[in-house]
Amino acid sequence: MSEDYMPTVLLPEADDPTVAQVQQDPQLHKFEEELGAKIQFGDEGKPMSLEAAADELNKGGEEGGVDIVIAGASHGSPDVIRTAIHHVNRQSENPEDHKRFVHSFFVMERDGEEPLFFADCAVNEAPRPHELVHIAEETAESVKQLGYEPVLAFLSLSTFGSADAGKLMGVQQTREAYQRFKERNPDIPAYGEIQVDAALDHDVFIKKAKQAGIELSNGKMPNVFIFPDGASGNIGYKLVEQLAGHVAVGPMLNGIAKDWHDLSRGVKKEGLMRSIYYAVQLYNARHQAKQKSEPAASA
Repeated sequence: MSEDYMPTVLLPEADDPTVAQVQQDPQLHKFEEELGAKIQFGDEGKPMSLEAAADELNKGGEEGGVDIVIAGASHGSPDVIRTAIHHVNRQSENPEDHKRFVHSFFVMERDGEEPLFFADCAVNEAPRPHELVHIAEETAESVKQLGYEPVLAFLSLSTFGSADAGKLMGVQQTREAYQRFKERNPDIPAYGEIQVDAALDHDVFIKKAKQAGIELSNGKMPNVFIFPDGASGNIGYKLVEQLAGHVAVGPMLNGIAKDWHDLSRGVKKEGLMRSIYYAVQLYNARHQAKQKSEPAASA
């Protein structure tokens, strides 16, 4: 792949009003140029099925297909994710792709601030401790690929042992996930288990951390929030979106063999355009890393 290659982003739901707003934006061509990507709206402007979109993704942009698919403006997340599992992962020639663990994260944006990252708010209802570790690790890697330093908070209703973990199963599972994560990733700053006020408010963090004998690493507060279950994650991101004025971008999916991402059916034009932006950044970072890891072709 040449350095000036422009990936193609497919939005298969060409008949959705929000997708149509993007297509009709007079600044669309400028957006594509700045992004370094081409945006395809369905099949020559006509809506495509999710299965047809998966076929185009499996072909790949260099073979006449596409490089990235973003869907969900008019389909529910179960349909979008189910299609990715059955028509992308299980169609892969690599058997390892057939059993990938799929999960997601949202990028929470507000003007004048660096983004926050919430996981998993859309896919897994009740992740087990080892699955929370997997979610945390891959989300942290995605955050790095987007150019940010991840600092993780494993959210709970307890902070550093303030609740009796022996009686509260959810606290115990979150604490176990945090401990496993730190054992596997000692160089990534992470805190757990921790309540959301301590994870967001510096003064609250310092007060509760001091009582537990914990120090803030490099003075940096968390920017990646690992929710204990899907319900709290989904409720949490929507509260932040509706009450705090953030734009929720995503859900961006991990665990898919190719670049396939979801949308909320309530997505607005700004959120969709930001999803396109982040999807292209992830695609570029992942493919650059892949090219570096592949042995150089013999002359």
